[in-house]
Amino acid sequence: MDANNSDKQVVEVYSKTLEEYMTHKATQLHATFLNDYFKRHAIRAWPLHSTLVKFLQPGKAINIYRQTVAYELLAQLAPQLPTISKTHQKEVEALIPEAIEAFYATLEVAKEDEGWKADKLKDFLKPMLAFARATKAMGHEWDLERLDKVIEEIKDTRLAGLKSVTSMLAQSRAVIAKGGKGETKTAKSGKAGKSEKSSTTKGEVKANGSTKKSKKRSNGEMTEDVDMAEPTTDSLPPVIAPPKKRKESSDSKPSKSKKAKTPKA
Repeated sequence: MDANNSDKQVVEVYSKTLEEYMTHKATQLHATFLNDYFKRHAIRAWPLHSTLVKFLQPGKAINIYRQTVAYELLAQLAPQLPTISKTHQKEVEALIPEAIEAFYATLEVAKEDEGWKADKLKDFLKPMLAFARATKAMGHEWDLERLDKVIEEIKDTRLAGLKSVTSMLAQSRAVIAKGGKGETKTAKSGKAGKSEKSSTTKGEVKANGSTKKSKKRSNGEMTEDVDMAEPTTDSLPPVIAPPKKRKESSDSKPSKSKKAKTPKA
């Protein structure tokens, strides 16, 4: 049996196993069995993505917990996507938007479905945060406006009181918004303000024409800033003429001290 046929058989076995786990509640399989395979052999597990992706959508897995496992398996593939795309670019490019759409759809359902408890939401958001980081690094854009809309709607639901969930949503938004087309004007202006501040502090010139330079010791260590201001007429102290020397009179010359004479015996 050649290697190709052996790999195909492994993929078929794991694909059926994954399908059974996601659709049969009474299965004897455990999530760790699949998780270990995706974690240790992410590239070999890549062919299973076509089976995996359909269980990312809400209502496709037998229950919410199994759906969160699907997202955990996706997160195991995420770091390897740049490597996988070198040989399977079209498949990777097709998977990413499909997974992003499933993420938004699940989030929209979760804000209304009371079955999505805090622990399950964290199990869902944590792997999606890893997936967002990986895909943003590859240059893929997310729909930030759609995420903002869901976050705004969550404020009026039971999820608003779950700090751990709202915190992870904020982290997800920060990752998705980073360098994205949908980044808000406020965020962009904040970045611009920081860049302007950093550029002016480097070569900032004071009103009196001074700049700051740092002393360097022989070992290269930076010391305190020293003001290298150019003197101006306003900043210089008034010039005071030195007092004229007076001629010393004969009376003012110090008299030589006479030695005291000792009386003769």
